Amino acid sequence: MEMSRQRYAISLILVSLVATVLRLGTWSSVFTTGGITLDGTDGYYHLRRAWLTLQDWPWVPQFDHLMNVPEGAPLVWAPLYDFLLATLAKVLPGGAESAVELASAILPPTLGVLQILILRCCSDGLLDAGQPFSARRWQRCFPEWCASPS
Repeated sequence: MEMSRQRYAISLILVSLVATVLRLGTWSSVFTTGGITLDGTDGYYHLRRAWLTLQDWPWVPQFDHLMNVPEGAPLVWAPLYDFLLATLAKVLPGGAESAVELASAILPPTLGVLQILILRCCSDGLLDAGQPFSARRWQRCFPEWCASPS
């Protein structure tokens, strides 16, 4: 049974709204009277790296002198997320620190909803009408996950 375009669009909107509600479920614990509070230590390190990026935008630091003190250490993870935080903070109102905090609270839910829309766009080219998502299509999407070790 083929789904109509209107019904498909409505279901995509509903899934996006549910994702938004789930991602914003922590709103009251993030936006408190004392300011923005992040969950866990990773968020605070992303804040630091985004703030450093904002100070020398568009360059993202690849070495941190506060890691592995006193020698410092190279940063081994990709810089895109921290670059996005700094770029968003650049256009947000307020000082550098408050803009980075606000960006770090806004960006993750936004990326979570965008993932659903991107997955929908990618799946259009992989799925034929009426056919299930087969192992062959899964392998076409993620060949490195399906490769057999040799």
